[in-house]
Amino acid sequence: MKSRQLLEAMNDLPEDLIAEGKIRRRHPLLRVLAVAVCVLLVLSSLYPFFRDRIRGVSGDEDVPGVVIDGAAYEIRSAGSSAANQAGLPDTITADMAGMQVDELEEGTVHLYLPCENQRAVYILQRPDGTYRYLLFAGDQLSQDAWVEADQMFLTYGVTSAGELASLTWDGETIRDRQTLEAVYQALLQSDACGEAAFRAELDDGQGAHPLTLEAAGGLRWTADYSVSTGVLGWYGSYYAAGAGLLP
Repeated sequence: MKSRQLLEAMNDLPEDLIAEGKIRRRHPLLRVLAVAVCVLLVLSSLYPFFRDRIRGVSGDEDVPGVVIDGAAYEIRSAGSSAANQAGLPDTITADMAGMQVDELEEGTVHLYLPCENQRAVYILQRPDGTYRYLLFAGDQLSQDAWVEADQMFLTYGVTSAGELASLTWDGETIRDRQTLEAVYQALLQSDACGEAAFRAELDDGQGAHPLTLEAAGGLRWTADYSVSTGVLGWYGSYYAAGAGLLP
């Protein structure tokens, strides 16, 4: 609104008013200044938009990932959308960084103390002393390779149905122990395959919807679930648990 008012104010005034001396003709420099102010207002209003496009819509840092023991990890700031989706605190403190497990060019890698028995999240201490999360982004597998369902769960520290805290599907969060036990066992007994076989034989991915699993320690991860085939897809590995796994 302010920029529009400035634009209207910059229009030339009627010559008859100027001729009668009722209004003094403005100096051309004033119009230039008005245009500059208008441009600044427009740019300032668009800055958040372009800032988010530069850094990513979520506001996450656009930084390269790293590889630890054959698995890829993303470097994410505390409070980023990716960290929040994983169920992680908005602040990383020194007491959250446990034993050092690796040393990279990006900094030293430490266990995530609030939840040690997993490999989905590590703490990265950068050379400047600041901290970042390292979030699991998948094992380095070919399209014909995969990890079994028990390894999928183990990544997040889940070794039994009792360590699966919740399942969120189609806007509903399920914590019923009987349902969680049934889903857990169905996935453990499912036929697993890699992406190539999934694309060729099971489903082209159309109609798959996100399903969020949560470990007892609070870590969350998202998989894609196809109701039509009963296939759960997770970082290049697919588990054919059978149609009807979830309604």
